[in-house]
Amino acid sequence: MERTTNYEEALSWAANLGVEGLVPTVWIPRSAFISASKSSDGSVSFTRDGFGLGIGNNPIIEDGWHRFALPKRVEKSKTAQYKLVNRWNPYQISTSGFTDLLGVEKIKEDGISDFLKLNAPDSSTYPGSDEIQFWAGLRIDGELKALGCVAKWESGGMVISSVATKVTERGKGFGSRLTKGILALGNLDQIRVLTLAVNAKNEIAAKMYEKIGFQPLGEFNTFERSL
Repeated sequence: MERTTNYEEALSWAANLGVEGLVPTVWIPRSAFISASKSSDGSVSFTRDGFGLGIGNNPIIEDGWHRFALPKRVEKSKTAQYKLVNRWNPYQISTSGFTDLLGVEKIKEDGISDFLKLNAPDSSTYPGSDEIQFWAGLRIDGELKALGCVAKWESGGMVISSVATKVTERGKGFGSRLTKGILALGNLDQIRVLTLAVNAKNEIAAKMYEKIGFQPLGEFNTFERSL
């Protein structure tokens, strides 16, 4: 096993693990990075303040981790003693080539909180966050059908968040249209790459993002250790 407190060295280890190695570049910011360890098989474990992230087939579960995420394929025997709290899949895409706004436009924050509470109450980002770069919405005949935002995380990664379609309007392609419009807006703003995370249970959303062209970066489970 090897250990480092050098952020660049840790990312260089991760880069050897294919697309999964892109995950820490977004979820582990330099400012919060504490250390990393590399297993004999090349798996890497990142420790940041309040969170641990393992990538590869057999990452080390550090003693100090309370909440942490590991690839889904990690043997269940390693995680049986911990509480599974979430399953999520990260995706990433280049905005290059997305130029058609499809009627999607930047919108003000007025009314967004109410829309999210009604249509996507578990959204991770709400108006007022300093991370938000812009909110975007799709209106049809003046009525807001779908919205979402782009946020800049502590890592510098640009993330699509809080994508929501009005409950009564789902299944009509508004989510896909909104997402493509957000990518076009990002392209106009010189945002070259956008990342997002999808709850593993939301297979419809995952298929939509993959159809648009988002690249899967892996499948992850988040666990908690009892204090």
